[in-house]
Amino acid sequence: MNAALVLSMIVLLAVPLSAGEPKKTEETNGQKAAAATGDSPLVAAAKRSGRRGKTPGYVITNETLKQQSGDARITTTNTQQPLVMPSAPARPTPEMAAAEEAKSRRRIADEAAAAEAKATAEREHRAAVAAGMAEEGEFVVDPEMLEELEGLEDPAPPQS
Repeated sequence: MNAALVLSMIVLLAVPLSAGEPKKTEETNGQKAAAATGDSPLVAAAKRSGRRGKTPGYVITNETLKQQSGDARITTTNTQQPLVMPSAPARPTPEMAAAEEAKSRRRIADEAAAAEAKATAEREHRAAVAAGMAEEGEFVVDPEMLEELEGLEDPAPPQS
């Protein structure tokens, strides 16, 4: 009984330990070296190129620059050529067209808002005139009738 208990405890403790280990995969030598040292991809590529220990064919130093003849490495001119600026585009760019369209939409919306405000002010004025006429004892059935009465100096009193 004790042996079975001990064996089951060992299995229970071994399973989580083996599950925590990462799986080993096949890697190339360059990847192992880069992973082992923590090199950047550029350094790892340089190491894989196999040029370690070899001297380069030509090294640019101050001494080699002094040895070059005269102004062979310098390119300058005595006069500068005039700069050619591009002409204005023949047709508007998409940004210009979008801006123009937005401007026209804004103008149309402003005109519609102004017309609505004018109509609202006109309706309020008619309602105020109708209310004034009602207070004076004149009876107006519909504020729309005010359009007909606005042209008259003194509207005719209603007949009782």
